[in-house]
Amino acid sequence: MYKFIKDISPAELDAFVEQHPACHLLQSSAWGHVKENWEPYYAGVEENGKLVATAVILSRPVIFGKTFWYIPRGPILDYHNQDLLKFFLEEIIKWSKEKSCAFLRIDSGYERSIHYMDDDDQEPLFPLNDETILATFKEANFEHQGFTMQMDESIQPRFTATVYAEDVADGYPRRIRRFIKESEKNYVEITKEGPEALPDFMFVLSCTEEEKDINLRDQSYFERLFELYGDKVQLYMARLPLKKAIESEKIKLQELEENMANLPESAPKRKIQLEEQISSVKRFSKFFEDQHKIDGDEAILAGAFSVHYGNNTEILYAGMNRTYSKISAQVPVFIETMEEAFEAGAEKASMGGIPGTEDDGLTRFKRFFRPRVVEYLGEFDYVHNSLIYWAFNNLLPIYTKIRKKLSGNN
Repeated sequence: MYKFIKDISPAELDAFVEQHPACHLLQSSAWGHVKENWEPYYAGVEENGKLVATAVILSRPVIFGKTFWYIPRGPILDYHNQDLLKFFLEEIIKWSKEKSCAFLRIDSGYERSIHYMDDDDQEPLFPLNDETILATFKEANFEHQGFTMQMDESIQPRFTATVYAEDVADGYPRRIRRFIKESEKNYVEITKEGPEALPDFMFVLSCTEEEKDINLRDQSYFERLFELYGDKVQLYMARLPLKKAIESEKIKLQELEENMANLPESAPKRKIQLEEQISSVKRFSKFFEDQHKIDGDEAILAGAFSVHYGNNTEILYAGMNRTYSKISAQVPVFIETMEEAFEAGAEKASMGGIPGTEDDGLTRFKRFFRPRVVEYLGEFDYVHNSLIYWAFNNLLPIYTKIRKKLSGNN
């Protein structure tokens, strides 16, 4: 016998989610408090007194006293247990109606397929097995929003690039190792930092916003994540000590020029090599000296903000100072984040969403890490009030676009 529980404790929910194969940060109890304009509900299903399903439900006011309910990357349960899924859907429909919900959206946490990003044929690691799940949602009158391919077609991206610990147990791809070596050569320093470094992180995030013409998050959002998740937060920053770099390059140039002066005439190839090295050092020296006048003794290059939860780590946001784009900084920041996560017992580290077409610049960067592409089942909507649902889907996007345009002109 199944029993629907409307008020399980946050501790009980987290204990269940963190040990479940479908564990996801967005289904942690703390995630319900990340955004202040959402009210969280913690629900579950028991079978013979044992918890077999949970859901973090986010409720947001819309209009006329009605709300919008959203379950991100959930519920957490065995989706192939048709009776359990059917029971959960029936109960969540009844409860949402009691709570004056206009419509409910479930962003299923079911992983529909997984393949390695660098496989040309994109051969899935296991066969598709979602027919029964789709049918169960349909029988409960949920409408599937389709197998979307672009990131802006759903609240959460349907595809993510995820690095698995077992895939890098013997080391990272050669190109990644080269990037790390280059960053060390160029004096890049990677450090794990706390909330006091958020202004610096916001700087590199703003660089990303400016480059891609998007608006991400303000500093209060990340401060809240630190408060909610504590030592589960990973904030790694890449910095360049410009004063140290300038001094080191001067010493390097002096040594190269001495070698050139002592070079015998019978070594023409070595002379060409030294000339190229001297030219490179002079070029970097000038760049460092020019930037030292602007940035002072230390430059902020890149950063990544992540949260470790259960068996995985989510790299939520990352940014890079494009002025220093020729110096590898973002890659070592990601590697340090992943290494800490794997050492702490994480099985995987998600680098965030990508389009299903896998053909944009973001995907090309993430491809260096040889991740697996995880495809989720997608979003399912249940409508209690068709008029409000129509307005939400058709009028709200127009209003939001106008408001962003107006705020951008201010």
